[in-house]
Amino acid sequence: NFSARQMYAQAIETVRKMGSQSLIVNLEGVSFMDSFALGALVLTYQDFKKTNRNFCLLQPQENVRRGLTQALISKMIPIFDSEHEALSQLVIA
Repeated sequence: NFSARQMYAQAIETVRKMGSQSLIVNLEGVSFMDSFALGALVLTYQDFKKTNRNFCLLQPQENVRRGLTQALISKMIPIFDSEHEALSQLVIA
């Protein structure tokens, strides 16, 4: 929905302005992602990658994970099942 898209864009812009080196997007409460949302994740990942920052996804529900896999996004963007795992990998990266 449009308001969710605006909130995502605003949140990403805030993170950019803060100069954060890493961003973990928790998908635990997300039950559906349309093609716009998938595209937004890819664009965010590409933006972070070209500026040598980390971007990953956390705890997607099974159907969302399936969509990420089918769209081959899971081959591009790291997906973690726990915050601890994500944080430990981001420190190494």
